Amino acid sequence: MPVQVYGVNHVVIEVDDAQKAVEFYADVFNLEMLRGGEGNA
Repeated sequence: MPVQVYGVNHVVIEVDDAQKAVEFYADVFNLEMLRGGEGNA
């Protein structure tokens, strides 16, 4: 039985190209980045 997901609270993904990653996850998973930051978290 599939699990129903209602939302995501917090996701951290380390990548070399942040813009490409944002575009990928928006296209593949229909996600929207609500806010971003600079530097190391």
